[in-house]
Amino acid sequence: MPRVAIIVSSFNRLELLKDALAALEVVLADPRVDGHVVVYDAGSTDGSIGEIERFRMRQSLDRVRLVARRPGDDSSFAAGLNAAGEIALSELAADYLLFFETDNFVRSAEPFLRALTLLERDRSIAAAGFTVRKRDGARTGFGEPFPTTLSFVLGQQLSEWLGMTDPRVKWLEGGDGVGRFGFCDIVYTSPLVMRAATWRDLGGMDAAAFPFSDSDLDLAFRIRAAGLRLAVLDDDSVCHDNLGRNSAWSATRAVPFHAARFRLLRRYRGHAVYWCVPLLFLRHVVECAILLLSSRARAIGKPRVRIALMRSVWAGYRRLQRD
Repeated sequence: MPRVAIIVSSFNRLELLKDALAALEVVLADPRVDGHVVVYDAGSTDGSIGEIERFRMRQSLDRVRLVARRPGDDSSFAAGLNAAGEIALSELAADYLLFFETDNFVRSAEPFLRALTLLERDRSIAAAGFTVRKRDGARTGFGEPFPTTLSFVLGQQLSEWLGMTDPRVKWLEGGDGVGRFGFCDIVYTSPLVMRAATWRDLGGMDAAAFPFSDSDLDLAFRIRAAGLRLAVLDDDSVCHDNLGRNSAWSATRAVPFHAARFRLLRRYRGHAVYWCVPLLFLRHVVECAILLLSSRARAIGKPRVRIALMRSVWAGYRRLQRD
């Protein structure tokens, strides 16, 4: 039976954390799961630490590890996964890592057992994710194709409307214990079952370049470069839904997102991204004009964010985001 380390990144989303830990209690209670939990908390002040400690007591202290941010630590999402992953590799001798975010939810261990079966059968697969749903049953995003400079120039909304970010999956039948699955360029870490050896060989997330946005996209590019693949299992029982409780990062993500995407394309698409800068500037100007001229658009948009993007695009968005 392979040993699984379940990695949770937590920061000030107590209500979501409660549901996520309750789901993990069900997973850990399954006798087919040899699992441990490593929770990285980035400095929560909303009672999350106490909830994690109660979870530890219910599960036994040796089965749940809490990695709490210390003063001076990098508390980014990617750094948190790296810190938890190090515990999983060095202390728990995990064969697989299950990345399970606080806005994930399951009612049984079955989806993860399917993923483990698939990974055990096919060594060319580095990790497997799931076709996730919201709590109301509506489908939501689980992955995407490798991004292009064109989709970046067009922007998130237009490229999504054109279907450029829709994952292209050729579905296959995996047989007993696996069911319907396919391959996808990028499968998000929400949730994702990954070989511990691959995580170790790749060095985990690149927290310096991609502390929050596009950390999983960068990981997917490196998985492909290593000659491995990402799979997705068709499953109706895995939830990814923050129930409207956005993280502190989400509230200020526009400029860091653009900085990370520019950096990602520069790394994997070459210097062609620099030729896009005038077009990116023009897009930000148009977006800003729409927000300023339309009271309806202004009510839901943030003109100051577009102005910040206009000011920073010429420097590759580095002015407002570390490079």
